[in-house]
Amino acid sequence: DRFDITAKAAAPATAPTLRAMLGTLLAERFKLVFHRDTKERKSLVLVVAKGGPKLRSSEEDGPGVLKPNKGRMVAQHASMSEFIGTLSGPLRAPVVDKTELTGRYDFTVDLSSYFADVKPGEQPDMTAIVMSALREQLGLNLESRKETVEILVIDHVEKIPSQN
Repeated sequence: DRFDITAKAAAPATAPTLRAMLGTLLAERFKLVFHRDTKERKSLVLVVAKGGPKLRSSEEDGPGVLKPNKGRMVAQHASMSEFIGTLSGPLRAPVVDKTELTGRYDFTVDLSSYFADVKPGEQPDMTAIVMSALREQLGLNLESRKETVEILVIDHVEKIPSQN
């Protein structure tokens, strides 16, 4: 089942605060109960490619900003863990950071040129496209491996949410 959830914070909030608020909303409305566990799964591991990373250290302070825009990802003052968070969804696989890059970086990843070879009506191979772009533009490799990753296990959820 799919649900549209519309919620508004009373004041501006950070991403971790918004995630906590969403967790509370799901627990109250859907009686959602879950726990975290670990499991060995096929994953994509981000490592530094031969020749080293092609990342520019950020001179800014503050939280990282990652902005998707028409086949491009513009990162400002972003950590590798923040960047990894944007990769898991489109790649439909857990992504694990093994780069050992601890700084904050400014960079752009442009995927648009990689879609030129995709024929109309065909589904692009997002994993291959992202792997090529990361290697060529950022000096990073994505490798397929079995890794222990954190998972969420749903213990209980009700199909019909409670009312406002």
